[in-house]
Amino acid sequence: MIGGSDFTFPTPAGALALRSTVRAIVDLWPNAVFEDADSETAPVTIDGLQFGTLKEVFAYRDSQSAMAWENDGATAEQFNAMIHLVASTNGMTIVVGDPAEPDISALLSAVRRTLVAESVPALVGAAA
Repeated sequence: MIGGSDFTFPTPAGALALRSTVRAIVDLWPNAVFEDADSETAPVTIDGLQFGTLKEVFAYRDSQSAMAWENDGATAEQFNAMIHLVASTNGMTIVVGDPAEPDISALLSAVRRTLVAESVPALVGAAA
């Protein structure tokens, strides 16, 4: 983990939760790049992600932020330029630097709305 604040959103949406969370990040950060946290491959755009195998992702505001994190780590200037995503079978955990920062707060709200919308059909299908 990167430190900061952890937010876990319970959802039975499974693999869709990670994909939807990444899309919410791209809506907020159009130049975002992503890194498979397990393999530590070079950061890629959303089109380069292999969602079927991903469980843990680092999302960077842009390629410059990814480079700064690689070179300098969690500096005060970069603390909110990276988001750590951890998907599980029953939830999505998002680790952010400062949840009160406007972009980060907006992202958390967007993810919450998206995951709730996806969870409702999954729960209805499970009850049938």
